Amino acid sequence: MASFRLPIFGKTRAVEAAIDEFLDAVSEAGILFGKTVEEYVSHGINEDCMRHQQRVTEIERHCDDLRRAIETTLLTQMLIPESRGDVLSLIDLLDGLLDRIKRELLSMTIEAPHLPRSLHEDLKRLVSAIVSAIDATVLASRAFFTNQLAVRDHVHKISIYESEADAFAIRLKQNIFSSNRDLAEKMMLRDFINSLDRLADQAEDLGDQLSIYSLRRSL
Repeated sequence: MASFRLPIFGKTRAVEAAIDEFLDAVSEAGILFGKTVEEYVSHGINEDCMRHQQRVTEIERHCDDLRRAIETTLLTQMLIPESRGDVLSLIDLLDGLLDRIKRELLSMTIEAPHLPRSLHEDLKRLVSAIVSAIDATVLASRAFFTNQLAVRDHVHKISIYESEADAFAIRLKQNIFSSNRDLAEKMMLRDFINSLDRLADQAEDLGDQLSIYSLRRSL
């Protein structure tokens, strides 16, 4: 993707459009994350997995350009001074979430851990909860700019999905360590589950920060 630059005129509208594009990209990456892991669980690493992983890498690179353009314009043009710091922090946090999605998919496609069939259903449930948490994070972020009253509802949903993800992760690890697999395989599978689950944790942390930003904006 080409480097993104904001136009000289209409900077406020351009920043709004860039933020919308950024949020769309995070949402797409979350969806692709879910599709890739579910495909991997069902069929192993295949062309679809690799295509989705490469698309997420492209999205992350493009969002780095978007983030820099948004930050530069907000700082140099003195736009939305009352909320600028919170907006910059939110964009950085979303960029961090997107970067973790990219790294999780890259690690999975490179390492390709063997996933026993007994784990498949709970893995799919875990991934579904994670994707829902990411989607609720994007909705909460949009609401921060458009509907402050809705931020709390979306943040609450992030917390619910994060709790669901934790529950599935715990059940998966109980299954793993109660099995007769060798210790090295158990540790590898535990690390894989924990790494996935941290995406939901990161989404919840972002939601907590959004609650603070929203409260500050309402004062």
